[in-house]
Amino acid sequence: MSDITEQDLFVEEKLKASGLAYTLVRHPPFIESIPFYIGGNAMETGVHVPAGAGKAGYASRDDLAEAHAIVLSQDGHEYKTYSLYGDPAVSFADVAQILSDVSGKRVPFVSGSDHDYIAHLVAAGLPEQAARFALVWVQGINAGEWGGTAGDLEKLLGRKPMTAAEFLRANHAALQA
Repeated sequence: MSDITEQDLFVEEKLKASGLAYTLVRHPPFIESIPFYIGGNAMETGVHVPAGAGKAGYASRDDLAEAHAIVLSQDGHEYKTYSLYGDPAVSFADVAQILSDVSGKRVPFVSGSDHDYIAHLVAAGLPEQAARFALVWVQGINAGEWGGTAGDLEKLLGRKPMTAAEFLRANHAALQA
């Protein structure tokens, strides 16, 4: 379990023990962060990440904001916990396949070491500290920390949320820079 998840669980435990009314809303990494995680020019150089096959149920910022607004503006959410995972969850190998399908050409999936990952992001123009930050999130994704059960997000929205494939289809041109 990454430090990110451990910190979240610590806060949840303290909140539940406080005696205050609460609603917990967990969410996965933002779908808009996929380009950050896979580095620059993914359409040409491939999806570069450290080894791991975990999946994340990414969700868009807009869908998450709408779900949060619903929870905050409507009664009946006290003492509930929502996990706002998108569906389907995807691995980085899945991202490479989606980009291949979208572009009509093979986008390789390149699994390497943590050191290789940081070097790839730095070569793409990211400061090393930001690359190390991305690494922690990618390690969590690869460990399956955000591959939970979907359903709460769709239920709150009353519609299907944006999928990773839809996001990548709409934004693949940006992954060429």
